Amino acid sequence: MIVEKLRQRPDTTEQKILCSLSDLARIYRRLGRLKEAEPLFEEVLKLRKENLGERNLETISASSNLSVTYFDLGRLNEAEALQKEVLELRKEILGERHVDTITASNNLALTYRELGRLGEAEVLQKEVLRLRKMVLGEQHPETIKAWNNLANTYRKLGRLKEAKALQQEVLGLRKEILGERHPHTIDASHNLALTYGDLGKLNAAETLQKGVLKLRKEILGERHPHTISASNNLANTYCNLGRLNEAEVLFEEVVNLRKEILGARHPDTIDALNNLATTYRDLGRLKDAETLCISAFKLGKETLGDRHPSTINVSHHLAIIYRELGKLEDAMNLQEQIFKDRKILQGEHHLLTILASSDLAVVLRLLSKLSEAEALATEFNRENLGERHLDTVDALNNLAITYQDLGRPKEAEALQQDVLKLRKEMLGERHFDTIDALNNLALTYQDLGRFEEAEALQEDVLKLRKEMLGERHLDTIYASSNLALTYRDLGRLKEAEALQQDVLKLKKEMLGERHPDALTALSNLALTYRDLGKLNEAEVLATEVLRLRVELLGDKHPDTLIASYQLAAVYYEQRRLDEAEARLLDTLDSMQKVLGAEHHKTTATMLLLSKVYCSLHRTKAARKLLAAAEPIISETLGNAHPQYLEYQEISSKLHNFSPALDETPPPHIPGSSSSLQTPLNCAPSADERSSQSWLLTTETIVLMISFTSVLGITLYMYQRRQV
Repeated sequence: MIVEKLRQRPDTTEQKILCSLSDLARIYRRLGRLKEAEPLFEEVLKLRKENLGERNLETISASSNLSVTYFDLGRLNEAEALQKEVLELRKEILGERHVDTITASNNLALTYRELGRLGEAEVLQKEVLRLRKMVLGEQHPETIKAWNNLANTYRKLGRLKEAKALQQEVLGLRKEILGERHPHTIDASHNLALTYGDLGKLNAAETLQKGVLKLRKEILGERHPHTISASNNLANTYCNLGRLNEAEVLFEEVVNLRKEILGARHPDTIDALNNLATTYRDLGRLKDAETLCISAFKLGKETLGDRHPSTINVSHHLAIIYRELGKLEDAMNLQEQIFKDRKILQGEHHLLTILASSDLAVVLRLLSKLSEAEALATEFNRENLGERHLDTVDALNNLAITYQDLGRPKEAEALQQDVLKLRKEMLGERHFDTIDALNNLALTYQDLGRFEEAEALQEDVLKLRKEMLGERHLDTIYASSNLALTYRDLGRLKEAEALQQDVLKLKKEMLGERHPDALTALSNLALTYRDLGKLNEAEVLATEVLRLRVELLGDKHPDTLIASYQLAAVYYEQRRLDEAEARLLDTLDSMQKVLGAEHHKTTATMLLLSKVYCSLHRTKAARKLLAAAEPIISETLGNAHPQYLEYQEISSKLHNFSPALDETPPPHIPGSSSSLQTPLNCAPSADERSSQSWLLTTETIVLMISFTSVLGITLYMYQRRQV
């Protein structure tokens, strides 16, 4: 259409048409209008092949331009194919040492890096650096750029110390040759700041990024795209520092400026919307996050296509928001599509594909599609995770969490030990990711009932986070919360109570009273009140948690079911047995469907319900529940786990019951058949399982029969706390 219009103009030649098309295509690409640029570049290539032949240098340049557009569109396999052709032709026609040939090698290396083929990218970039040093000299801007590209690949490989060393060298050279205020020097500061962030040196990253932002404002102006990118990067660092309100302000500025300057459909604008939506999610504003993320996802599909990396990234965040909102079917549909797209774009064993598989397994587990979740979790093992770099370690970490969710804590522990060891070696003991690995391993120890080991790790985590992030950072508060739960598991209830009250106060201040994490803090404090015998306070908190969980998440969300279970536990302690039974029956049925029969909260509910039946003298029902729970607890948690000890204690008490006294028919036990399943993140606590219970025995029945009296029975009930 455009070609025909150009041909209708007087004095138009084929050469002028090609130049006009090529210029317009470049403008579209610079504006982010990639779908409009693509057909123009394709037309230019077609016309140059027809008019000049395939081996003409201008034709080869047209191929190169089209390959860059495919790269920008995320069509990496098509980009690779064209770039290989360009490189081969330039080698034949121009020779290996020509600057255009070296540029072709550089472009192919960048595509390898995006495809996750980091080893191939590194080899090619080292060759580019060698040739540019030889042809252009060590201090030529293109040579320094090659250094910079190699440093970024080292960063992707997790070789952060090598990346930092190269980037510091690049920054020094650019300062010396170009001066501190040259755009390339400022870019070098920006890249070094990203590596500082990866190394956990967030304060150093913040300092550099503030300097970059200040210089770009002075030199380029506040509305220049590079200045806006600097604001965006600083906002990301604020997020990592837990300064979410400051991040929100900056991200909102970035969104507004990009909409104004680049347009609502520009890829950078879509990325900014996604970043702001993620911040809303972190702040607990899930509905706002959902609205914004849906908008970004729609724009990404229309502008960039379904399989562009930015579109897939937005859909990933939208799936997480759906999951947190309890919209599990929507989350599953998105995660399935992401997994499918990753396999097509990156291949089955690419790290991004493995991470997508892990995310899908989590949703399938929440939907009780346990065999499918387990199949996904075990499809990728350590052997096919590829090279030893940070993304590999992240994939191992995700796989460990999936095993944890699937109720395989021993396998999770083995992987988490590996993750911790690798992160210590690669990042150092004080890096945030290393501390996260410590935290995850401690949670697995909780699931395994190894509370002393969990406590030791969690005290280390809390100490490190206080030192590095401060007492009011969210990660520090989460560390306090986890340690409080372990104190509770160990029966140190006063210490748990004090810590949980501090956590609740801080979460309310920082996140708001209705934030899911604030509700979790409220729930944890209710459990401790219950264990301390403060039953009225526990009931008030547990009732409020359940009300808000239902309102915010719906009555079938896993967090809502756990809140329902916890309220039933308070009813049991208050001897409101009929209310406890009714709530537990409903909760158990839903847990079987949502969490699965082998989830440790499901078995905890079965144990509690069996104790309610004991108190109601319905021993047949209690025995049936215990018979269903025992093999699950034994297999998934082990015979040393507190739940198994709980089971044994209840069973031994039941032996003292007279079968003749239980005439109530046992109720139907939902989902009592055996099937594979999963546990939640927090194991049931030791102190809840360490008290005693009153059970009816034949020895405690005194029968006094006379001509003027009827049967009198004195029952001595010895009360026991439940899970």
